[in-house]
Amino acid sequence: VLVKSTAGTVREAKRMKKQSSELDLLPWKRVIILLELVQSKKKVSNAVLIVPVAFQVLGRVLELEHKGSEEYLKQLLLGTVNYICSRHQNIDDDSNISETDVIKGEHLNTDLIVQCIRSSDNPHTHHQALLLLSTAAKICPDLLLHNMMSVFTFMGASILRQDDSYSFHVIGRILENVIPALITACEEKTKDKPITRNNSKTSATTSKPVQSEDMMTAVLHVFVDAIPHIPAHRKMMLFEKLLCVVG
Repeated sequence: VLVKSTAGTVREAKRMKKQSSELDLLPWKRVIILLELVQSKKKVSNAVLIVPVAFQVLGRVLELEHKGSEEYLKQLLLGTVNYICSRHQNIDDDSNISETDVIKGEHLNTDLIVQCIRSSDNPHTHHQALLLLSTAAKICPDLLLHNMMSVFTFMGASILRQDDSYSFHVIGRILENVIPALITACEEKTKDKPITRNNSKTSATTSKPVQSEDMMTAVLHVFVDAIPHIPAHRKMMLFEKLLCVVG
């Protein structure tokens, strides 16, 4: 029994060593260098082509079971996609950006972004993922409808409890960009619903804000439940911003 146990331990050790050393291989090092290079550039040609590839690489990184060494790579991938999206989300922002260079909802994978938040214990990874969601909200609000409540719940259980200025900067970005996007998405979904003959125009109009109100009520509940854990000197500023955004 002891021999079998020892053999099993050795196999497990070899498996963990293989996982931990995978990111030390030359191809992964090249990926890291390329991502760092992209973020150092003021302008990247055909940047839109990088985004889907970055999400493919992110999916592969998330498959690695060993925790720790891949966190920096996840942060780089999330940061690079956010860097590109923030500069290629609107043609009006830069006259040199053509329509084919604009980032659209089809280029983004919010499920992977949310998975980064759920699977990581690293606050820097959380920050990068939340900032990317904040940017994605301005590009395609519909992508956030199915995931954002779980993200807000996560924020209430973790990031709202952190007492550092950068965490609250990230929270502020989420409130300013994501909440208006969620309201817009809810209203658009209501508009798209078919109206039966029995429904009057008035009833259709009054039903439109209900879904967005329900969404905002759920978001407010998350922040209210987190009140005992929010640093005391940040509570007033946070709820003033929240109420200002929600209206």
